[in-house]
Amino acid sequence: MFFKDIAAEFLQDPGEGLKKVLAFRQELIDGKSIYFEKFTDIRELENKIRRCVSSYVIKLQRQEAAELSDQGQTQPTDRGPQQIAETTGSPSSQTPFSKEEAQFLRDLIAKTGRDSEKEPSDAAEVARLRLLANVVGNRENDQNGLGVHDSNVLFAERGNFTLGPREKMGLLGSGLEHYANENTPLWHWYAETGSAGEALLPMFSIGGGTDEMRAGALSAMKLISEPLPSEPSLDRKVFLRRWLAQDEARAVKVAGLGYLSEMGIPADLEAIKVELDRNDYQTKSAAVDAIVRINLRESREKAISSLYELQPASINHDLLSAVFEKSASLNTEILLGGVAHQSPDARHTVVRLLGARRALPSDVAEQLLNDSDPKVRLDALISLVAGGRPVSEIEAKNILVKPAPSGGLGFFRAGSDGAGEAALGQFREQRLRALSDKELEEAVREDSIFDQTARFILADRHFGRSGQELRNAVDDRFKADFEQALARDLGIMGLIL
Repeated sequence: MFFKDIAAEFLQDPGEGLKKVLAFRQELIDGKSIYFEKFTDIRELENKIRRCVSSYVIKLQRQEAAELSDQGQTQPTDRGPQQIAETTGSPSSQTPFSKEEAQFLRDLIAKTGRDSEKEPSDAAEVARLRLLANVVGNRENDQNGLGVHDSNVLFAERGNFTLGPREKMGLLGSGLEHYANENTPLWHWYAETGSAGEALLPMFSIGGGTDEMRAGALSAMKLISEPLPSEPSLDRKVFLRRWLAQDEARAVKVAGLGYLSEMGIPADLEAIKVELDRNDYQTKSAAVDAIVRINLRESREKAISSLYELQPASINHDLLSAVFEKSASLNTEILLGGVAHQSPDARHTVVRLLGARRALPSDVAEQLLNDSDPKVRLDALISLVAGGRPVSEIEAKNILVKPAPSGGLGFFRAGSDGAGEAALGQFREQRLRALSDKELEEAVREDSIFDQTARFILADRHFGRSGQELRNAVDDRFKADFEQALARDLGIMGLIL
């Protein structure tokens, strides 16, 4: 039963019709025999009914698989209806179990009827009994799926059982429910149920018993690039509306968006943007990823355009790499559109590419020297130096290293910007690599005990000449090198003092 949620103002003074509805609902609550849910609007009612229908279809599929397994098979003639009822719990030869499942139960009952202390049930039998309880249970009062341990026990002992179709389906469901943890078998049972080509995973994605099971089905669909059914009765929009319903669990939404990032089409963009507009921080990144990747399958320019339009504050590194992978085909104007992007990683990517092709305007580079991200400041500084702008060591440090708050009364402590210090180190290294051998040898003589970058750059440039020296230093664990550098630095300090 479904009841529309009633606004508080109507409950204060309900009319005769509403009083009857409320009385009827109270009867259901008191009777505790009929399951019911509330809904707020037509869309939510559609989603709830669709979920129930999907669950019912999966239940019918399981029943049909069990019936096909039993076709042509009858109960033994030497056992009457009463004997069958005693062992199967059914008043006649009609049983909710397949032949294999019923035989297992008969054997287990016979075994436990004997001396159970001498012949106790083993772990696999207990696990299979729990599995059967799950596959014949009702979703409304059986929320828990088969446990990880039981699932793995049944997989390990699978050669000792002949499992029925619904048991295999239940084990498939268990694998999907625990898919994220990768600690239960899945693909063996997927093959055993003959699921390939039957759109079973898509049906689980909208009708699976738990949020984890539906999310697992979507992740599995993404992994094997499972297409959505193309039958007229299963419109693609049905699946998207269910995955991205407002009341759907976030784990399912994220998994659905992840599937669409790999298998989505332009027609899906409208539904994804509806989810993006909800501004849910847990699904926003996945929605952006899906939109950009769908556009990327159309063209690189469309993907970049959507990336600029959406302006996400953070972007997955793999997505950025995919979008700008073949940057040579992109014109400079497109790249320039990203120098003010909200994401520092996006700014860093486009500024680095512009600098590499000597296409970053000097006025834009000057502005970027004040960027909040040290990587962007470094890219801009390198571009300006390559264009002939003189930059001293002190100026470079002031640009790249910013003082950070001490956490006290508004005071700052210099040199606490780790990312800025790393950027300054990269700038110094690049400047050293641009020196001639003679200039680099002079820089080596000025190296301190704390920084021997010039020495290693020179050794890298002429490894054939200095390789053995480095090998000896490694064997010595740089002990002699350290002592020499320390003596030299102490001598210099003594001269200064």
